[in-house]
Amino acid sequence: MTPRWHLPGHQRWLAECAGHLAGGASVVAHLPPHAPARPEHALREHLGRCLGLEWREIDADAAIPIAPLHLLAERFCDRRGDEAGGLPSLLASGGLDGKLLCLRALRSDSWRPWSRFLLDLEQAAQQRPAAERVRFLALLPANVPVGFAPQPRLAVLPWRGIVGPSEVRAWVDDHLAGRQLGSVERALVREVAASLAGWDLDLACRLAELDLADLLAPARIAARLEPALQLQGGASSTWEAGLLDQQDGSPVVHLRWLFAIGDHDAIRRRIWRGQLSVLFPLLEEIRHLLVRDAAPFLGAPADAGGGLDDLEIGQIHHQLLAHGRTPPRLREASGVLREIRNRLAHGEVVPATQALHRAVREYRRRL
Repeated sequence: MTPRWHLPGHQRWLAECAGHLAGGASVVAHLPPHAPARPEHALREHLGRCLGLEWREIDADAAIPIAPLHLLAERFCDRRGDEAGGLPSLLASGGLDGKLLCLRALRSDSWRPWSRFLLDLEQAAQQRPAAERVRFLALLPANVPVGFAPQPRLAVLPWRGIVGPSEVRAWVDDHLAGRQLGSVERALVREVAASLAGWDLDLACRLAELDLADLLAPARIAARLEPALQLQGGASSTWEAGLLDQQDGSPVVHLRWLFAIGDHDAIRRRIWRGQLSVLFPLLEEIRHLLVRDAAPFLGAPADAGGGLDDLEIGQIHHQLLAHGRTPPRLREASGVLREIRNRLAHGEVVPATQALHRAVREYRRRL
């Protein structure tokens, strides 16, 4: 499969982070629980390669209660903490030049002194050329407030709206490479799994492993994936809790939250949207083939002045039922297509038995 950090949204986020750092700014990466685990590995590989800075890591939790200024003086400037002097003196020593310092394991208590230090650094750094400035990359959990607005030399990059629907579909498609599925079933599994999962790539793959009949029924999804859909007590549908994000600029709540509150109607709407993206255009293409096959038994619509190709699926089925010599296979096919069309038009989920009916699969092979 394509490495996760090679997906377009991930690459854009890395590029934005690199752009700030290349300009001499520090970055606070504000990361909810659904951000990739241990992002420092991907960041080190990408940023170290494109910026040429010396990457060093600081475990902020382990550093408590040492003040940031003293810790940096001891670790990088060969000074005892009590001899650190002020921040301008520390920067002038040159011990921090050309370094990219990654702050990890941050919590509320460790973030407070580091946030004050970064704000002081933002002011002091303007006196030094961009190429010589030390840069910080703070990996801050989303449940810890940043506490300040972005500054000219201190950017804040939240992990929000990074994974779009097209990336989830491509991710699921890669995951399905080993499954023996027909073209219609593969497309339905991909689109429905992506619609249900929202931005969650791991959940999308878990959903894509289900049989189509299970994937189309909320109760069956809950039964098959119960551990992955459970919520811890006290969870809320927020970005900080990892249960809310954005796709294409619109808010999307996690599937776990919909199951937790019992909103099966919202879950069915996601299933329906996934089916709609596959079946509706497919029906239109099949309709043209059906008209060609059934032409000897059809008459042009009397009210529109058009040809046979202007007949809707319902009109085709009605005429085929009324004609005494219509072959049974055409009646059956038009009936199935009409039922699928009506369900989609009324926002109803199409059962797997209809979506994968023999007539649908045979017409799909002819396209």
